[in-house]
Amino acid sequence: MANDIRCSYYKQCLEVTRMLNLSDKLLDLKSRVNKCYCDDCHTRRGESYSFRDGPGSHNLYTKPVGWGRIMLSLPPRAEHLNIFKKWNAAFHGTAPDIILPIVEGGELLFPGDKTMHGETLREVAGHFNDDSKPDGFNTKQVFLSPSIKYSGCEVYAKKGRMYLQSMGRHVYVRTVLQVRVKPDQFIVGPQTIGRSDPIDPPIDNKTIEWALSARNSVIPTAVLIQVLDSPGASSSVDQMSEKTAKLTMSGATGFAGITIDHSTTTANDEKVDYAIGCAVSAKGRGKTEGGIADYIQDEFDKKYEPPNWHCIVGKGYTCYTECDPGCKIRFTMGDDGIYLFRYRIGTEPKPSPRAYPHISPYDRKMIRDSEMDTEMEYHVFDCCKRACDWYSSNDERVKYIKEEFDKEHDSGWNCILGVNSVASVSYNHKCYISLINFGKDNMHIFLWRC
Repeated sequence: MANDIRCSYYKQCLEVTRMLNLSDKLLDLKSRVNKCYCDDCHTRRGESYSFRDGPGSHNLYTKPVGWGRIMLSLPPRAEHLNIFKKWNAAFHGTAPDIILPIVEGGELLFPGDKTMHGETLREVAGHFNDDSKPDGFNTKQVFLSPSIKYSGCEVYAKKGRMYLQSMGRHVYVRTVLQVRVKPDQFIVGPQTIGRSDPIDPPIDNKTIEWALSARNSVIPTAVLIQVLDSPGASSSVDQMSEKTAKLTMSGATGFAGITIDHSTTTANDEKVDYAIGCAVSAKGRGKTEGGIADYIQDEFDKKYEPPNWHCIVGKGYTCYTECDPGCKIRFTMGDDGIYLFRYRIGTEPKPSPRAYPHISPYDRKMIRDSEMDTEMEYHVFDCCKRACDWYSSNDERVKYIKEEFDKEHDSGWNCILGVNSVASVSYNHKCYISLINFGKDNMHIFLWRC
């Protein structure tokens, strides 16, 4: 601890505990096991990444590399029960504003619990809740993990923003509680956050989540702090030296395979986090691309007023859309690109100003779904054919189609063109069509107005 306390990163973690109103009486600042796990300190100590501690077969856990650990003042029953020898070590991720109520109360909070400050705890986005869960799933339990990367991911450990005087600027903070849990009281199960790749070797994805319904069988022992420079920044565990990184997985948002497109995203951090949580939750429930798009759109329409959100999920698509200010989110999840945006519902479209060639029976088979009148469908086919004949790039094609319909049927049209994509959108009356296997490239085309 003597060397760790001089580490600038650990000093930042200690400052965060003060910003969280964790008084010295709640913390054990003199503990010999207070420790900085930043890359430099962890490498200097030459420690392994994983460690066995506790009874039974589930006694393997990973060190909290990238975090700072500050021990809590323990209740008398912790010593009486000899928890550091007889109970298993685990982690519990939670938001920074929930840390103080948990530490003050001395026990973890369950969904539906009221804190000492009168706030009711709710399930976070990205996990099952009473309205959306598998049959028989009990949401009134807490989730632990022997993996800091699992408990510290965005589903469980939401980032908070705060100003640190020592740095002279705002930073983003994640918080996790290290706990001891009675061996015979938790149920070992697989990950439920939608990950198929190994999350935190050597811990198996099939045993990475522990569910507990007996609140007196778990005791918080330490608070873990992670300080990030920006909302999309990789944590220090993701920026490790090459030697240490061989033992870990990386992920810029807490989930490997998810990358936010900050160059085009205009929504605030809260909306971005919620979108990612919804996407991961939907994928974890086995939903297809269409199901993921429907789920995200429904969740955003319910949470954010006014509604009229649109979601596209797929591979290799190009889009040209209208968007309200601060309401655009783009990120990738595995191989799928996800585009979420909001735009107001408009009025009835103007009728086509001129006649267009009729659609042949062969072409009509390309219409997967349509709520347009026949004359507008004629215009869609004529416009799409011209776009494909005149332009070689999909960017130019979608731009042409959108602008052509804005010009002839009032503004507010949106166009997506891709080989494999699904859209869940809100659209005005008689202003939606989707085409499949269009042209020589067998493209999918979505055109709608909102």
